[in-house]
Amino acid sequence: HHFIPFELGDLEPSVFAQFAREGPTDDVLESIHFLGRRPAYDEIVWDLISQAIQAPAPHPTGLILWRITGPLPDRYVTPGALSVLEDLLVGDHALLQGEALRVCTCLKMSQVAPMLGAIALLAHTRTRARRIILGMGGHGRYKARVASAVKQHGWHEYLTGGHRNLLYELLDMLQEHRRWD
Repeated sequence: HHFIPFELGDLEPSVFAQFAREGPTDDVLESIHFLGRRPAYDEIVWDLISQAIQAPAPHPTGLILWRITGPLPDRYVTPGALSVLEDLLVGDHALLQGEALRVCTCLKMSQVAPMLGAIALLAHTRTRARRIILGMGGHGRYKARVASAVKQHGWHEYLTGGHRNLLYELLDMLQEHRRWD
């Protein structure tokens, strides 16, 4: 792994086949990260990311690869993977928490919705979480879920920048904190 050239040429198919055989080891994940996106091998990489995320101890490079390769096809974003992602959001490891938030920005809103409670918990201290909350709060379909998640954690000043649909859902909190002007 430490001697893989950036330009693989004819070696590319055999190297990615070897990655698939080895599975999501630290070396494999770091080699894929080093090589960058190779669309011809996305299926192999997506499978390795999925395995890495659902491993007993999720690897930070698996999260980084998920973010870099962008949205994974729905078949790879399993309930198990989303559950692991939510666990990382509420965990105390800052690097994993930050990468998990970055991955959330690559997900569909319907995939993020079950994690809104964990994201709302982080929103008063993490800018990315704040953006997710405020962005989803502006969508009519998710405003009530966002408001419910936010109410569990109390009023925070960032909420004043929310969409009027979200603020309407938070009217009781606005009145309580005299933020209606």
